[in-house]
Amino acid sequence: MDFFITNFFLVLLILLSGVLLFFPKLLFGDSKAITTKDATSIIDVRSKEEFMTTHLPNAISLPLNELQGRLGGLKKNKTILVYCQSGVTSAKAVKILSQHSFDSVISLEGGFEAWVKDNLPITSLRN
Repeated sequence: MDFFITNFFLVLLILLSGVLLFFPKLLFGDSKAITTKDATSIIDVRSKEEFMTTHLPNAISLPLNELQGRLGGLKKNKTILVYCQSGVTSAKAVKILSQHSFDSVISLEGGFEAWVKDNLPITSLRN
């Protein structure tokens, strides 16, 4: 017990670093909200059917299999947030966009599933 009393700040530092290691959102906040706010374009690379059911607000539907043919409609010098269902397909889209000299492309970590799990806003084109 004497160790804890004489080394109070050391023990506090160890506890604090452990908490931040396991809960980094306490320090850095929710990166999803930051990236969607700053994005010029939000692109949903899931199927059109999935997009029609639910999607992020202000997102446009651009399935991965159509991406190459529609690159001309995107601004290369603006931030683009890309998402899919779980993050795998959007990583492929980021690679394609990066290969075509897009400056700032971000994949939504965890995809649409993580977005919904965090109870963030979604919208639908169906009634």
